[in-house]
Amino acid sequence: MHQLAARGLDRSGIAALGEDDWRAILSFAARAAAITVSRTGAQPPYLRELGAE
Repeated sequence: MHQLAARGLDRSGIAALGEDDWRAILSFAARAAAITVSRTGAQPPYLRELGAE
């Protein structure tokens, strides 16, 4: 969700995303999920931990 909001995408923008865009978005989501599940209480990471500032 962060990546979609950061890119300012609405429904039509999401529908227009290309393969490279989806790769970047899903890679970001996978990194965030990996950090989240590694922590007690499933605490999500800060953006700085994902290199996304």
